[in-house]
Amino acid sequence: MLRFRQILVLTLSGALLLMLKLPPTYAQGSDKPLAPTGVPGETYYAPFPVNITLDGDLSDWKGVPQVKLVSDSGKAGVTFAAAADDQYLYFSGDVLDDHIVSGEHGTDYWNEDSVELYINGTGNFDLPGYVNGVVQIAVPPLNADKADNETIVGGVNGDMADAKVKVVLTKTGYNVEMAVPLHNDIWDIVPKHDGEIGFQVHLNATSAGDRDTKLIWSKFDTTDESYTNPRLFGKLIFFEVGHAVAAASTALPPTQTPIPVDNSITWDSREWKLLWSDEFEGKAGTPVDSANWVPDLGGDGWGNAELEYYTNSTDNAALDGNGNLAIVARKAEPDQFRCYYGPCQYTSARLTTKGKVEFTYGRVEARLRIPRGQGLWPAFWMLGADIDQVSWPASGEIDIMENVGFEPRVVHGTIHGPGYSGTSGRGFPYRMEQDVADDFHIFAIDWDPNVIRWYIDGKLAKTTTVDSVSPHKWVYDHDFFIILNVAVGGRWPGIPNKDTVFPQTMLVDYVRVYQLAK
Repeated sequence: MLRFRQILVLTLSGALLLMLKLPPTYAQGSDKPLAPTGVPGETYYAPFPVNITLDGDLSDWKGVPQVKLVSDSGKAGVTFAAAADDQYLYFSGDVLDDHIVSGEHGTDYWNEDSVELYINGTGNFDLPGYVNGVVQIAVPPLNADKADNETIVGGVNGDMADAKVKVVLTKTGYNVEMAVPLHNDIWDIVPKHDGEIGFQVHLNATSAGDRDTKLIWSKFDTTDESYTNPRLFGKLIFFEVGHAVAAASTALPPTQTPIPVDNSITWDSREWKLLWSDEFEGKAGTPVDSANWVPDLGGDGWGNAELEYYTNSTDNAALDGNGNLAIVARKAEPDQFRCYYGPCQYTSARLTTKGKVEFTYGRVEARLRIPRGQGLWPAFWMLGADIDQVSWPASGEIDIMENVGFEPRVVHGTIHGPGYSGTSGRGFPYRMEQDVADDFHIFAIDWDPNVIRWYIDGKLAKTTTVDSVSPHKWVYDHDFFIILNVAVGGRWPGIPNKDTVFPQTMLVDYVRVYQLAK
């Protein structure tokens, strides 16, 4: 196995952890906090008892811990809070959304603008699915100005929660308030100090047509898993107003000095040496070099509800005889393969260098011409080589290039790690002047110990640093391997439509890994 590594010795300065303790009581309405803030994405402290009126006016939430979820584009976000009295668990959401789409998809409110509240009130945090006492409550802005007996609540088991909702349109979006009974036919929740329930919040946002943004607060931000698996919910912890804050919950993070970024670095400002490459030279129909690549196989959806079956056939991945690797997505023959949803509709290929070529730091680049069409999802990306030991997202993921067919001129680059995975990944969309599939393009990252820079055709597209994931862990300091694939379908790209032509091919001229010459 080829393995390349740079070694960097870092000297970290120590910092004193300060402890914060609340005085015995605070009055609601003051600027002082009524409860600790908790751990982002894992725990939320809901104060009780409080006095909340379900009217869409959030002024009576003063002092209740506020949590913000904001998209990278800044065009969608929600500030949410939760609290309780002796009868209800209350939830508020102040949504920033300049383009509200609601009421166009029937009862599929999660495919439009909506706020979703997830509650596991059973006391059992090991449940695999939505039994009685586990609910998804989807509240669309369609509820604005509706009377109590006309309000709309969607979601899995959402109607079983007996939630009361109030939605008010604002100048910047809309406000949601919700009152969920603590006692009903599916649960008996007692707000006692340090009592816990499963809890998470999602915001769906739409710029045009279907949903294109999903912001998630949960224990693991795994996009397609956290909201289908209650074991991955975060926790809401009740906090009785007047109690001292537990020291473990109120340790402030160490004071951090921002990592300096050398903005003088450009595509050609540093000298590189080639460590490994595959140029895909050979006769047409030749399979890829098994010394470099391993095919992933199967049709289980790959965590994204994808529709393809990945094969090891040269029908789906082979040299084209012109110096390219061709990864081809095809319509499958009837009953050719079985997928999780039945007979597979499509075949494709997913090739990795796992166990073959793994490395730490450097420039990683490929010259690609991607396929086009609704429901296509070509990608050039990397996963941490320790994924079998620590699992995803703790292993880390670096998406060098992704494209979804409904955005023909946009490519995405993203990193995913613990606490910032799925739609909470740190990344960017990059808009091209023409359809990406019209020509070959060079997609690359320069990967340094504390900085990752994305380049497209030699132009800097985005810089992400260790500070951008704070307070979460930067997990890009160990070996990674490369993946090339063309997915078909999935929750992000959607399904192919009548205009999607098959077969569709991603051509790969080369893949190269460099490291600094000095």
